Amino acid sequence: MRMGPFYLVFLFAICFATTGVAQPAPLPGNVNVMPGQGANFGTIVPILTGAPLRFWTDSSSGLPSGVTMTPTYIEPGVNRLTLHFEASPTAPLVTNKLVDVYAGNSLNAIYRISVSVVAASPFPCSVPSLRPIDQSTQAVLLSNLTPGCSVEVWAGDGSGLAPVGVSLPGASVSRVPLPRRLDPGTVVRVLQASGTVTTTFTDPLIVENNYVTNRYDNERSGWNPNETTLTVDTARGLAKICERMVNGPIRA
Repeated sequence: MRMGPFYLVFLFAICFATTGVAQPAPLPGNVNVMPGQGANFGTIVPILTGAPLRFWTDSSSGLPSGVTMTPTYIEPGVNRLTLHFEASPTAPLVTNKLVDVYAGNSLNAIYRISVSVVAASPFPCSVPSLRPIDQSTQAVLLSNLTPGCSVEVWAGDGSGLAPVGVSLPGASVSRVPLPRRLDPGTVVRVLQASGTVTTTFTDPLIVENNYVTNRYDNERSGWNPNETTLTVDTARGLAKICERMVNGPIRA
């Protein structure tokens, strides 16, 4: 049977509808980012996950030239999504560029956000300096702060970050409390913000495996859970080299 053009279009529409491919949902509002600076976008999404869920985009998803978006995690049980955009100092101005945002390993965008690069204006907040962090740190120490600008601490891994601490310092040096201790190897970056406009992120800082408490922890257990050099395989050649009788306690 010969099919007419209308029948073919109708058949294609049915096939497309049954694939489950949906158009990205528009996120409310527009992100305005200035060359050499950053901007945050925050919204509540109808997603609750039992594991960290990564949101990301790339240049092929519609990002304006010279603009990047930091991959962001939503923590388990939290449905507030915060996206951070930065524009290079030479980023050309553009208005309402639609950017696709993906979640997890999905090949289909689930959100779409409008991004504009607008003319730069003086910004009062300075890029902060972050002091070294180890796994016992519960409040990170920052300097070069601008009073009146909020401070944001983001942490994660090489695949993405999530905001973990916010503070409004009253001096040029301040500590920002963390909700939990960070594991060695965690990537930490910070910025200052005035409203939705932000500085760019500091360079990444890696949480050090450097216990400052005697015998590694508050229980003085002597157990280093982050040991990488001494393993079961590397210790197979151990052997007793001496033996001695003692008549009292031994502290090794």
